[in-house]
Amino acid sequence: MRDLNYSIKKLCDRNRDSSIATRSNRAQQLNQIANELHQVGFKQIKSVDGLKPKHIWRLVEHWQKKALSPGSIK
Repeated sequence: MRDLNYSIKKLCDRNRDSSIATRSNRAQQLNQIANELHQVGFKQIKSVDGLKPKHIWRLVEHWQKKALSPGSIK
């Protein structure tokens, strides 16, 4: 398991503020984002605390190239 994915798992385990289905969906979406960041080229992000605006901008650019709708990107 990648460091970022593990960090996301620990974060989701600590935050138990919703229903089980909501937490599961949130964890899946965050893991998908972490996998896409890895695909884009950010392979050295160790934890959630290491995410910076440059990572988010690069991810949004990646999604725009994939022609995702603005609602999906939000």
